[in-house]
Amino acid sequence: MRVTKARFLLLWVPLLTQAHPCVPAHYNTNASRVEGKLNVHLVPHTHDDSGWLKTMDQYYYGSNNKIQLAAVQYILDTVVQALDANPDRKFVYGEMSFFTRWWREQTEATKDLVRKLVDNGQLDFVNGGYVQHDEAAAHYVAMIDQTTRGHSFIKEQFGKVPTVGWQLDPFGHSATHAALMCGLLGFDGLFFGRADYQDMDVRKPAKQMEMLWRGAKSFGDTADVFTSNFPTGNYGAPGGFWYDPWSQDDPIMDDKCLYDYNVQNRVDDFVRASQDISSVTYGDDILIPFGSDFQWISAHQYYKNVDKLVHYINEDGRINAFYSTPAEYVAVKHTYNHSWPLKTDDFFPYADCPVCYWTGYFTSRATSKGWIREATAYLQAARQLEVLTQPQFSAKHPNTDSLEEAVSLLQHHDAITGTEKQHVTDDYHVRLARGWKESQKVFTDALAQMVTAGSSVYSDAQEAAQHVHMQPGRRRLLATAPHSTGSAHASEQRAPEAILERPGLTDDTQHSTAGSAGAALISNAKKAVVQGTADSAHTAHTAYTVQEVNSASMSSESPQEPQLVASDQQPHAGQTCSADSEVSTVCADRHQPVLAPQPWEQEEEGSNQRLRLQQCQLLNVSVCEPSVQMSKQGQGFLVVVYNALAWERPTEPIRVPLDVTADAEWVVTDPDGQGVESQLVPLAQSSQDLQSTMVKEGLLPSLDHAAQEELVFLAHLPPVGYAVYTIQPHSSEHLPAKAAVRATVDDVSPLHQKSTESGHLASDQVQVLVDNGLLQLNFSTKTGRLESLLNRQAGVAANVTLDISAYLSGDQNAGGESGPASGAYIFRPDGEMPPDVHHMRVVRGPVVTEVHQVFSDYTSAVIRVWDKALHVEVEWTVGPIPIDDKKGKEVVLRYASSLDSGANFYTDSNGREYLKRVRDFRPTWNLTITEPVSGNYYPLTAGAYIQESGKAELAVLTDRAQGGASLASGELEIMVHRRTLFDDWRGVAEPLNETMQGCMNCQSVGLIARGKHWLTLQDPGSAALIRRTFQQRMNDPPILSFGALPKQARAGQLQESGLALHFSAVSAALPLNVHLLTLKTLPQDSVLLRLAHLYQVDEHADLAKSAQVNLHKLFALMKLSQVAELSLSANQLQSDVQRLRWQAGKSMSGGAIDEPIYIEQHPAVMCKGSECFDDDLTVVLNPMEIKTFLLQLA
Repeated sequence: MRVTKARFLLLWVPLLTQAHPCVPAHYNTNASRVEGKLNVHLVPHTHDDSGWLKTMDQYYYGSNNKIQLAAVQYILDTVVQALDANPDRKFVYGEMSFFTRWWREQTEATKDLVRKLVDNGQLDFVNGGYVQHDEAAAHYVAMIDQTTRGHSFIKEQFGKVPTVGWQLDPFGHSATHAALMCGLLGFDGLFFGRADYQDMDVRKPAKQMEMLWRGAKSFGDTADVFTSNFPTGNYGAPGGFWYDPWSQDDPIMDDKCLYDYNVQNRVDDFVRASQDISSVTYGDDILIPFGSDFQWISAHQYYKNVDKLVHYINEDGRINAFYSTPAEYVAVKHTYNHSWPLKTDDFFPYADCPVCYWTGYFTSRATSKGWIREATAYLQAARQLEVLTQPQFSAKHPNTDSLEEAVSLLQHHDAITGTEKQHVTDDYHVRLARGWKESQKVFTDALAQMVTAGSSVYSDAQEAAQHVHMQPGRRRLLATAPHSTGSAHASEQRAPEAILERPGLTDDTQHSTAGSAGAALISNAKKAVVQGTADSAHTAHTAYTVQEVNSASMSSESPQEPQLVASDQQPHAGQTCSADSEVSTVCADRHQPVLAPQPWEQEEEGSNQRLRLQQCQLLNVSVCEPSVQMSKQGQGFLVVVYNALAWERPTEPIRVPLDVTADAEWVVTDPDGQGVESQLVPLAQSSQDLQSTMVKEGLLPSLDHAAQEELVFLAHLPPVGYAVYTIQPHSSEHLPAKAAVRATVDDVSPLHQKSTESGHLASDQVQVLVDNGLLQLNFSTKTGRLESLLNRQAGVAANVTLDISAYLSGDQNAGGESGPASGAYIFRPDGEMPPDVHHMRVVRGPVVTEVHQVFSDYTSAVIRVWDKALHVEVEWTVGPIPIDDKKGKEVVLRYASSLDSGANFYTDSNGREYLKRVRDFRPTWNLTITEPVSGNYYPLTAGAYIQESGKAELAVLTDRAQGGASLASGELEIMVHRRTLFDDWRGVAEPLNETMQGCMNCQSVGLIARGKHWLTLQDPGSAALIRRTFQQRMNDPPILSFGALPKQARAGQLQESGLALHFSAVSAALPLNVHLLTLKTLPQDSVLLRLAHLYQVDEHADLAKSAQVNLHKLFALMKLSQVAELSLSANQLQSDVQRLRWQAGKSMSGGAIDEPIYIEQHPAVMCKGSECFDDDLTVVLNPMEIKTFLLQLA
């Protein structure tokens, strides 16, 4: 028996050693395109939201996984290792907000490995912005900034320039993004997932999922971009082929010796999915993305399965699959020599079911949207002052980098959209507050030094003068005095020479590393907002700006947040600091904060003074510590008003909160010592109520810094400069001005409830007229409403009414139709609450007349008509939105007029071109409208207008992104605030139920929002001029800083003190059709300059033509040693930008294709050395064109 067994074993030994293996020893992944087959480009990627359900930090580290399993650091760690393991593998990545953080943690060996992977094409950067920005709510200025931030990093570290747009997740896509952020940026292609379900149903059978998109008529065909819309409407792999650890999809089990062998089934499934995509795509090439939200956390596992897929699919032979990138796919499509269907509109609004219009997010988190817009404008102004005062971008001084980082982050498509969880909103706002605080230090220090540069009335003036006056050959108009405080700021800034790689253009230089620095914030977060972050007049947000630094710990899902500190000093022994690579250092102070002296604090007699300027975060609710405290003491003070526009502003309204209990009359004088007409205006009841609510909610410590009246006047502001105005008690000596006029007040109770007592309108008066000489508004005393508007200058008049109404938010069964409720994304109304005016008050004076209207317990408006103004200012206040009836509400301002506008209206696209909209219509398919309200809403980033052909235009300009519609001829309605009680099933898993304290399910009242609209009525010939000019004024408001008067000048002798009371950085104002978009300091004595043409083609008879700017004349005091014109994101010379050109086919809108307008191409501006002194340096900008320059200063 033993012998038989032995023989049996001996027989099997050779069989075991010689049999074919059950699995292949090697997977063949070295595949490429094969002519004549269906070629499937497999593109591994991950979509990493820079905040959504978790904060950016939680997403990066992988914490708070009870909400979502996601950890970006492990994705990048394992992807790099897996790419190195197989040279055939490829991967694309887009979000530099995460990648830059990960990069700073890597060893030099890992960095060298990554550079090798990038150089050989295995790792490719798509989009390359700091975030994947939203396309409805983001303003073009911030879109450019965040993209430049990401592209600068890629260029510096890898020497690469992204060539493909990768906008996978935004909820609709804008024409401006296609034309400006792809075409003019230098991209060859654009990819995205989402589009309206009806739109895709039409395009799929016609094989029009790929097209040529001409997003701006003004650019002709120069910005046309090849566009690919994934047929799935999403951006993940086909169903069944997701290979992350938590996926329930079967892996490819290819061991033939096992029972679960599934290779043929998997190959069949994938071939079928590929053929489905091919059936709606033109040509023999399709792209299939492999990856989705935060996938590839275990890249070895994912790649192992995709390697097998490539091997077995190509072994099967029916189709050809291989690793690829979007750039390679676009290059192949370009070889087709095909005429692609032409799209000339945009992809708004987006719906994914008949009752699922994603138009609510146009307005969601209204106060956050307002603050982001304001921060964007503040960043531009603070950068200008950096250029004017700081000799170098330095880690030793506060700088604007942390604010740029925060503003860039908040352009993310789940940030500015308001579609993130509440605790993520809180985190975003903390970051914005930190950056603003540091930039405020830059701002106020720079202004103080500029004002005191030539004077000795302040103790620091002589020191400042040594640094401020520009000596021959110095790089700046001004230079800053050394800062004694401020924490270190560590962020990488690339040397401009890294951009200019053309031989002979620049000298060899070393890369410069500059720092990034967290501004210390006040430990009492409520006080931080009142005292701290800078603000312009009439801020665009309200109570939410308080909670952003106070409420992060209030949310039940919020992680432990660090305490914020009050000192501008470096961390000391009593502080614990946490720092990461993206966010400024944050310290928790165990001791009492050390606060800097305030501008109103009096020094002892004979002591020296220092000009300390301070800004007020809550000017829009008349809370301002310096102006209220100094006026309370009867003390005069300075108001330094900065204008970031490169235009003169001759009559800019200024509002200053005052405490008038000092029994003094107040006067205003201008920089020349001349009296300025001024007026005292009592606060509207809505402002007083809001102040009280903020105290009750713990958002203000008291009403000590809250004014009950405002001093208003009109300022004359120089371009890119400031003017210093003084406000003093009238009893001071040598004051030429008369005291401020106290406004008269008349109350009106509509519906014949008017009293004849003093201070009330007589009962027989049926109209209230408001007239500033140019505009006349007519209000009915019977209804309390605006009834008509006359523009005498334009010679046009119309019946115009304003109402504030509210839609009831629909639940899951709104209108008897099952579907999602109104939520953060979706707007689904279920009825409307009728508007009414409960009370009207008229406040009259020589500077401004106000009409205060109360529509309900939670809605009110202040209509302001400034002296000699051509616009009507409408300040709306909404909230707390009541929910006692268990119904959410979505509040709109409705402007109805007698203009016969039909079904047409116009909305801006990210602040650039205005697009025609038609009610119940889409240009590229026959629309079936099932939601007549929300289905006609469009994003307004800057404004909207209606017009009656040949007669008049009625326009409304907004101070933030909002949603709007024209639901009837002559009407515009704009949604300003929302509060919903249900989730809309689109992923965020929270209702949009904001409160004053930023917490949910807590004892706090609903959030109160406040903002502004500017209303204009113009004749057709001047409408665009007024709208475009006022749009820019709205977007870049003047910024106020307050400081105490020097003692030597408190008797009216300020003009003899040697102070620089007005200043302009430009030698001449820019033309009205050109905007100074960017003026930013760079390392190595360089400046980044952007100029933007503001008009689209055919918009105005004169201003919609090419404009010229001479750089020598613009900055005559700057000596230029080198000028180079760069691409839009400043990552290459404009002359080096080479884009693929495509053939346009049939219009997707039907009818014949209009020939694109001819765009004259002007040579790139470039000079070096003596050429810069001799050359003309005249820049020519075509309509809507933006040009970017690197200026090297001698």
